[in-house]
Amino acid sequence: MAGVTNPPFRQLCREAAERGVAAAFAAAGRSADIGEPASADADPCPPAGTRAPAGLWVCEMITSRALVERNAETLNMIRPDPGDPVRSVQLYGVDPAVVARAVRILAEEDLADHVDLNFGCPVPKVTRKGGGSALPWKLDLFEAIVNQAVRAARSAVAARGREMPVTVKIRIGIDDDHETFRDAARICEDAGVAGIILHARTTAQHYAGQANWDRI
Repeated sequence: MAGVTNPPFRQLCREAAERGVAAAFAAAGRSADIGEPASADADPCPPAGTRAPAGLWVCEMITSRALVERNAETLNMIRPDPGDPVRSVQLYGVDPAVVARAVRILAEEDLADHVDLNFGCPVPKVTRKGGGSALPWKLDLFEAIVNQAVRAARSAVAARGREMPVTVKIRIGIDDDHETFRDAARICEDAGVAGIILHARTTAQHYAGQANWDRI
């Protein structure tokens, strides 16, 4: 998320994981809340010292064109925290060639270990331009972007000596009447992406309302 998953935020997440889930709550003064689940059906809280499952912290959303144009602020945003175990960059774009070029820059110049393509952002300033979570509605364009990004990452393997996985984040669809996640997921699978992240809400929901867990 822009302005949220910056280096200081990722550092806090990493440190919480290193201390353990329960320890992190205790440090925040909520140790009294750690205990038995409220009901037999509730998930139990992990015991003290349990490590958080996350091992990947993605940076803020980066526009592919800004990276290709070597925007100074963008180059600063992709600088990893020294403690990040994986240098992960989240890209946004609507032009397949520009997205592919951005991926090649990250790979060939060894600026990232992993790329996440963001097709889940519901913010109007992004979707009005046909990007973010609105883009998978144009399946041909979506397929072109994903395919070119994966090919760009693979073509740089020889230069960097190791693979750079590409993952994709999507939503259920634009709204309840326009679901695209199944077709989008098949495209991603055929393209050879390393993983697909589904936010179980529509673009119209933004971050509110009930997530549709059945879709996951």
